[in-house]
Amino acid sequence: MCRSSIVFCSLIGVITAALSFTAVRRVYAQQEIEKRFEQLDGNRDGKITPDELRQAAIFKALDVDSNGEITKDEAKQAGRRGRLKNILGGGKLQAESKDEVIPAEPAKALDTPVRQGPKRLTPGEHGIGRWVADFRFTDIGGTERKLHGDNQHELTVIAFTSTTCPISNKYLPTLVEYNREYASRGVRFVLVNSVATDKPTDMQDAVKRFQPAIEYAFDRDHQFASHLSASSTTEVFVLDRSHTLVYRGAIDDQYGFGYAIDAPRFTYLRDALEAALDGRPVLVSATAAPGCALNVKSESSQNTEVTYYNQVSRLLQRHCVECHRAGGVGPFALDTLEDAKAHAPMIREVIKRGIMPPWFAAKHEEQKISPWINDRTLSAPEKEQLLAWIDNHAPAGDPNQAPKARRFADGWLIGKPDAVFEFSKPVKVKATGTMPYLNVIVDTHLDQDQWVQAIEVRPGNPSVVHHVLVFVQGTDEDDGPRDDAADERSGYWGIYVPGNSTLVYPEGYAKRIPKGARLRFQMHYTPNGTATEDRTSIGLVFAKQPPKHEVLVASVVNASFRIPAGADNHQVVASINRVPADVQVLAFLPHMHLRGKAARYDLVSAGETRTMLDIPRYDFNWQLLYRYAEPVSIKAGDTLRFTAWYDNSSGNPANPDPNQEVRGGPQTEDEMHLGYVEYIVPGAKPGDPAPLSPRGRVRGAIRNVLGEGNAAESKLGDVLFQQLDADGDGSVSRAEVKAKYANNPAASSTIFDRLDSDKNGQLSRQELRRLSEIMKR
Repeated sequence: MCRSSIVFCSLIGVITAALSFTAVRRVYAQQEIEKRFEQLDGNRDGKITPDELRQAAIFKALDVDSNGEITKDEAKQAGRRGRLKNILGGGKLQAESKDEVIPAEPAKALDTPVRQGPKRLTPGEHGIGRWVADFRFTDIGGTERKLHGDNQHELTVIAFTSTTCPISNKYLPTLVEYNREYASRGVRFVLVNSVATDKPTDMQDAVKRFQPAIEYAFDRDHQFASHLSASSTTEVFVLDRSHTLVYRGAIDDQYGFGYAIDAPRFTYLRDALEAALDGRPVLVSATAAPGCALNVKSESSQNTEVTYYNQVSRLLQRHCVECHRAGGVGPFALDTLEDAKAHAPMIREVIKRGIMPPWFAAKHEEQKISPWINDRTLSAPEKEQLLAWIDNHAPAGDPNQAPKARRFADGWLIGKPDAVFEFSKPVKVKATGTMPYLNVIVDTHLDQDQWVQAIEVRPGNPSVVHHVLVFVQGTDEDDGPRDDAADERSGYWGIYVPGNSTLVYPEGYAKRIPKGARLRFQMHYTPNGTATEDRTSIGLVFAKQPPKHEVLVASVVNASFRIPAGADNHQVVASINRVPADVQVLAFLPHMHLRGKAARYDLVSAGETRTMLDIPRYDFNWQLLYRYAEPVSIKAGDTLRFTAWYDNSSGNPANPDPNQEVRGGPQTEDEMHLGYVEYIVPGAKPGDPAPLSPRGRVRGAIRNVLGEGNAAESKLGDVLFQQLDADGDGSVSRAEVKAKYANNPAASSTIFDRLDSDKNGQLSRQELRRLSEIMKR
């Protein structure tokens, strides 16, 4: 309701509360004014400055003594006097000048909402990845069956149901459809009814709807439900051929408590089946399943001795083998019993220290479930199982309980790529010292534009490749000298950093690569004592259809910081102020170097600050991508802030030289302050200009200063020329640009060179007007 007067609502909320669409009739109580004052007072100095409240008219109204700052007493006076009334001029929102106290919020809602759909659960706390023992049951036709079946099926789906639960009945046609679709692909369906009062005749009628036939068990005594720890009559479980639980939860989100929709938004079971059949990890592997509750006593898996083959091998597959395998980036393999036993002491060490699996996002107390879909954290039960196995001298157990080996398509984590591009020749890496960034151009020869749903960068020699950034170049871009630090700041298309080599997007999301594009690999090599070679490649999986959303990347960056010698907790801050468009954040990737200590992303909206990602322990060796399970919205006008802390003291054992002041730069001994942001623009057409790119933010700034439209952008060159031509000689020299932009070396180097079309070392007014053309690309 505040969109038309967002200035008024973001102010302190201070003077008025929006009670209806027709009028704001009263003012907040004085204590509410004090509360909102403190929210705007970011530095807690007891005063609000123009930087903290940027709306000039509102600031002037509240600054009673006109001294350029607002105290809490002035805010209260303004509330009593109704000083906003003149500004808003009789519009729908106007302040009155009496102190009548009114309710500021609706009555508190119940803790449990009436309408409930599926919610993600923590996989490790709900048995995902565990071995499920066999179980004998009798179907309603009187045939003896086994949960493990005849080992002829790729997957087994156990779907709990009921003939009297309304939600279960709504999902029966969906199960009929899934059985028809997946039976021919090696998926077996078992329906289990654990409601003792349901009628067998109704169950037999349900069975007749399935073609091909399925198994249906009447679990009158709840033994089947107890065996799987089932919680509701709509919950489904998926076991792979080796009887590992790979998914449990809802079928989809079409039906729930208090609602029904025409079609599901999330197809959890279908996604799990497709991933498991394809040998990929299931992205969402545990959810709640709204249905009629089952009051059963769960069989505790703790009663079973933890062995390598029944549990530990599965834990290692789920959390470790991605890196710790032949050809992986881990220093040793963990995919055999012998490997796991040999490294058991180290496994115990890293688990107790909390450094493996690598994951550094802090979990806030109010977060019952991690907001990150790729959270690598071991759950408490998983830690207990691993440590118990090690303390029990690492028993092997029964080899017949071993899981199916995890498959990697020719080593590719993203599955078989649709296209692979590789260096045309190896890059020589010297034995010692450091190497400057290298740029390697690879032609794609693509005959049409492609939308890319998965990207994986594979170093040819991981032992010397520190990180790789991949940029897409059009055919009109030259291969001349690059500003490597500026390239990093501009965002990435593909990326390889320690602990992260893939970008995989859900259906409907993709990145674009144009016809005939070239890929520029920015390579950062770290010699390891032995001269060697590297031939890096990149694999792409194309989207099956054009996406609904184009995935974009922006960076929140400070390029002009200095870290004093010996400083052990130096703070550096950067922001995207006044985000130019509504966006949805998909992921964050903070990037620093050896002195990086901690990092945090904050969202400032309507005077309130919310932490989005907090990394209290940053590790240069594991620069991870933190991907949201559900996109997070940022509104136009909000501020996105990235703060990092650095340890340049002798107490940092990784510090190259604590006696030196450190500045930003591309090499490892330099530092960086880069907060990458992956995002989409809701409603935007894929291929439209990116609003958070440096160019997009400049466009926004131009519009703010010069006005809207192409005419405004065309003025840019003339405005800059007037600012830069300090001596008035009719041309702009490199020295004049350097003096104006001392904190941005790229301005007087690569950018200057690109604009200087006649290469005479001077920029004319016409050459500066080329900026307008560049802005439109």
